[in-house]
Amino acid sequence: MMNPTPVKVLSVVGGLSALMLLAGCFETKQEFTLNPDGSGKVVHESKFQSLDITGPKEASESQVKAAAAAIISKAKGVDAWRDVSFELMDDGRISFKGTAYFRNLSDLDIPNQTMLEFDWAGAANGTGELTMPAKKPGREAKPAAAPETLSPAELAQKLKESRAQYQQMKPMMAMMLGTMKHEVVFHLPGQRGQSSAFQVDPAGSLRLQFEGAKLLEVMEMLINDDAWMALNGNSMKPGGSGPQMDERMSELMFGEKGPVRATVTGLAAAAFDYEGEVAAAKENFASLQQQMGPVAVAIAPPAQGGALKSLKVVGVRLAHATNEQSELRPFGNEAGYTLVLLAELPGSVHAISDESGLDSAVANDGTDLLPES
Repeated sequence: MMNPTPVKVLSVVGGLSALMLLAGCFETKQEFTLNPDGSGKVVHESKFQSLDITGPKEASESQVKAAAAAIISKAKGVDAWRDVSFELMDDGRISFKGTAYFRNLSDLDIPNQTMLEFDWAGAANGTGELTMPAKKPGREAKPAAAPETLSPAELAQKLKESRAQYQQMKPMMAMMLGTMKHEVVFHLPGQRGQSSAFQVDPAGSLRLQFEGAKLLEVMEMLINDDAWMALNGNSMKPGGSGPQMDERMSELMFGEKGPVRATVTGLAAAAFDYEGEVAAAKENFASLQQQMGPVAVAIAPPAQGGALKSLKVVGVRLAHATNEQSELRPFGNEAGYTLVLLAELPGSVHAISDESGLDSAVANDGTDLLPES
């Protein structure tokens, strides 16, 4: 039945970030306040352990400041920060708190601090639909052969290999996810409509909790589900994109089948003056830089086009192919090579889009060095 008055439906979509992209464990809480146009602010609180692969070091004030500066400088889709504070906790972890302003919730990304990503969308005709992309663009696993195209023997072998690959990943997943916690709270404009997976506070706010330990339990269940593994086996490969937050996983994680979803009707006016608060936050940024001291990232003038100033290889790792009987995987990798490139750009980088990538890599004998995906 058609509603006689247009109903505006705004979407909150949660997606699971790629597991292997996270650098360390964290406990994060985010409280979002959204405007009808998708702009908003989030009070971001996180307690995390700064990881250093060169070995353990005694935390210093400068290292704590550097960790806080990294959160600010690496955040994407943020127009301004305010009310930033940070400290070294008694247990050795770093505590960070700050309010970030974003013009579009879909573009917000605070790397290594969050596990859930969200979209806010509305259609031009005043209605909208909620979708839940299992993966953000650029994070898709390499397509696998459709289960129906495989013979029973081929499918059985594929499942066996995928489960073995998961067992190889399992120790690192347990280390990364075991103590990870992420909680989000949303204050939405207008009247709350239908929602799934979210818990509803008495005040009408929506809350969602994610725990790494719960995900590990869910993975133990799904790894033995032939139908699920047939579709997601490729993500179990070392260095893969991680499992998808599909309907089955969402049901096991949050208790409801289908995407994480919330709708709003009867949109109210903006919850706050975005432009005004952002302008005030930018004025106070100078004092924030002074608080952080010399570790604060200096922003170079924006580039006006132009080529790279320099590009060089600063790291090379090669893993030779070995016979299957030895079960030897050098560095934990399949046969292949890894290059680390250091590029000096002609100006400051404000954001890196999902379309960014390496177009060509050719050896001196003309061999194409780029992988298939």
